[in-house]
Amino acid sequence: MRHPIRIAVLLAVILLAVTAVGPVRGADEIVVTRAAEDLYFLTGVVGNVAFLITDEGVLVVDSGTKPSHGDAILEEIAKRTDKPVRYLIFTHYHMDHVIGAQQFPEETTVIAHKNFSYNQKEFNGPNLEIMIEETYPKRISEAEAKLEALDGAGEEELAAAAGAVEKAKTGLAEAKEITLVYPDKTYDDAMTITLGGHEIRLIYPGASHTSGNTLVHFVDLKAVHMGDMLFYKRHPYIDWKAGSNTENWIASLERVSDWDVEVVIPGHGELTDKSGLAWKIGYLSDLRAEVGKAVKDGKSLEETKESVKMEKYAEMPWAYMLDAGVEAVYNELTGVER
Repeated sequence: MRHPIRIAVLLAVILLAVTAVGPVRGADEIVVTRAAEDLYFLTGVVGNVAFLITDEGVLVVDSGTKPSHGDAILEEIAKRTDKPVRYLIFTHYHMDHVIGAQQFPEETTVIAHKNFSYNQKEFNGPNLEIMIEETYPKRISEAEAKLEALDGAGEEELAAAAGAVEKAKTGLAEAKEITLVYPDKTYDDAMTITLGGHEIRLIYPGASHTSGNTLVHFVDLKAVHMGDMLFYKRHPYIDWKAGSNTENWIASLERVSDWDVEVVIPGHGELTDKSGLAWKIGYLSDLRAEVGKAVKDGKSLEETKESVKMEKYAEMPWAYMLDAGVEAVYNELTGVER
């Protein structure tokens, strides 16, 4: 069985590597669209960001994958208002949503669920240390060795190998710049913020994608930022070690489906509406059904990974997430201790 810390490190490195190469997979191509009145949807920093502009200041949801993403988000806000950024809400602790926070002004109040800080310290801290001390140095060494072995190769092949070396070095440099930001305020079950005449409800859905997710409900705008409770039309990362529970995840999505919302902002994927929630309910239900059948048939974890195909979603991006998802659901259904 793969160690969950190592899985998380791999995912973090993939995300940082994606952002280090510019336009590949859309990373660093910052696109801002209006999601609702005063509410903007920002993509291109891996985890989707939203910001609400009011006469009393700005509220931001999530902050991107690397420090420079925090700068980019603030620059986009500054193009539209000179009001201060009053609040930064973390939807959960994963690195592709929180690392840009260190660039935000000191006066910005950072808010998250009470379980966020534990997850940040328990997982992001060790992940970052492994990335800096082991993962990136190994990648640099391997990339340099490959480049040296290409003596006499063609110009295009040499350029690609040199680019791999540079990408690995850039990833290490960016990882060394990271300072983990912890919330100034936390909440238990729900919290209400009133800003510029808008009501924003922070709601804890219970253990679902992780043990510390936050749904950000812009009540009067009939919009919700789901964070990674919604990977829309792509395979999700199901964080078993940090408390995932797919049964409650489905129930939470069903509850949100009953809210008076018209705009649904996913943690990853395109802007959607309640149909996106229905799609995600279907995905998780199908995954639980396939894994459940394997468990009923007495298959081991590795046999279950081999048997679960999720063929309906074969064309969905991020298929590398599926193994971790299968393992999380298998552990959930068989009662494995975390």
